[in-house]
Amino acid sequence: MFTLPQLAPNLHGTINLPASKSISNRLLAIRFLSQNDFEIKNLSTSDDTVLMETLLAEMQECRSAELDCENAGTVFRFLTAICAITEGNWTLTGCAQMQKRPIKPLVDALKSLGATIEYLGEDGFPPLRIQGKTLEGGDIKIDSSISSQFISALLLIAPCMKNGLNITLDGEHVSLPYIQMTANLIHKAGAKANFDEQGNIKIEGLYTDEIPAFTVEADWTSASYFYALAVLAKEADLFIPNLQKDSIQGDAIVAELFDPFGIKTRFTEEGAQITKCMRPEDVSYMDFTNHPDLAQTMAVLCAMLGLEADLSGVETLKYKETDRLLALRTELKKIGIRTEYDEGSLLIFPANIYVNEPIATYNDHRMAMAFSLLSARLNDIQIENPEVVSKSFPGYWEELRKFEMV
Repeated sequence: MFTLPQLAPNLHGTINLPASKSISNRLLAIRFLSQNDFEIKNLSTSDDTVLMETLLAEMQECRSAELDCENAGTVFRFLTAICAITEGNWTLTGCAQMQKRPIKPLVDALKSLGATIEYLGEDGFPPLRIQGKTLEGGDIKIDSSISSQFISALLLIAPCMKNGLNITLDGEHVSLPYIQMTANLIHKAGAKANFDEQGNIKIEGLYTDEIPAFTVEADWTSASYFYALAVLAKEADLFIPNLQKDSIQGDAIVAELFDPFGIKTRFTEEGAQITKCMRPEDVSYMDFTNHPDLAQTMAVLCAMLGLEADLSGVETLKYKETDRLLALRTELKKIGIRTEYDEGSLLIFPANIYVNEPIATYNDHRMAMAFSLLSARLNDIQIENPEVVSKSFPGYWEELRKFEMV
């Protein structure tokens, strides 16, 4: 159990964010697939990235292994595709929660290309047995309404296929900026990904033999917690090094998203200066279809501001590290907030907040960080399993303590 530090009303200082694990994991995949040992500067130290690097190193050294992806969805999805085209016999597994997360759309797409994949448990879910081999490429169709990671996994391996890949996206496209991030990185590594007006993707070309060094950006999703804390503060003037305006991260929308809440962002060559300039507007509707990792933070923020809010595009939260939709509603109810869920939208109704029992985190880093916002207005808030933040932001609690009331 961990008692959140009570935060001062005025926030001034510098925030040191982690490097983006989304970019880091894609670059590690590209480095493995291209067989080009290019330098990756400022690689994320998050649990997910450390795990990704460890498992790829194991694959590099052997041709048969059981790879435990633990609770890392990105790692499992990317390795499913990577194992399918890497010669050897591979078993992919994960924790109990991972074995509840769907993998069927990606497996079906890979099988249509000739991959040999077998379910070791319930059909459509991990664990998997994969016999890796050369895939020629061609045309595939995939459900794009569950996870963008399925499409990103296919994009990453496409430059290793003789005939490239033509991907038809079926259903509503979710988290599209993450697909565009992957396309951006494989383009910088020598291949090309072209999107048509329907969002279908054609990947051509191979990874180049001479891939330049990459420097990983600071993580925009991690920045969202400090933007939210700035909203809740009486005064806020924070500097965040290495946070880029022209970022390839979809969650760079944070700067725009928080502008109506009174937070202004000024970019310099060194990073971003964020300042609280006015009271929040009455923001009642937001769409998180393309930015699901921001939904929990915004839900807690709206509850604390007493806003009646409609957060749409949150249906994919059910397929994350935990059922985030259920976890979020459960913990909001615990602090006195009534919610309703209807056809992909989470409705939040204002009420007086109270806390008389610990906040559960469900082994989910974003639950822990989102509900840490309570410390901006309330005292002696206890939170379970605080160490889960290491999945994406190992130094989160140290950064939060910079603003502890003395």
